[in-house]
This record gives sequence, C-alpha cells and structure tokens, in this order.
Amino acid sequence: MKSIPTDAPTLDTGAATAEYVVATMAAVGFATLLLVILKSEEVRQLLLNLVHQALAVTP
Repeated sequence: MKSIPTDAPTLDTGAATAEYVVATMAAVGFATLLLVILKSEEVRQLLLNLVHQALAVTP
C-alpha cells in the first residue's frame, strides 16, 4: 500500500482561503447595508430619542 505524502496538494487545497473570502465579502456587504440604514435621518432620530429616553431622569 502506497502512502500519500502529507504535503501533497489535494483537491480541496485553497478551500479554506475561498471560504474566508466569501465570509469576508458577506461581512463587508452586511456592514455596508448597516451603514446605509444607520445614516438615514429616520433611524438617526429614532436612536437619538431612544438614548434620550434611556438617560431621562424621572422622579
């Protein structure tokens, strides 16, 4: 029986790198979408009101 050297390239060589690229691109896309949503005036006002309510002191 012939053994395969451990340093020999296999069919899935580079698969991990490709998976990292896909995950990174998905994260960049999600971050871009989040940035666009958070920069809208409606969302900004909603978040500002939420912070004001959270910090408001009521007797």
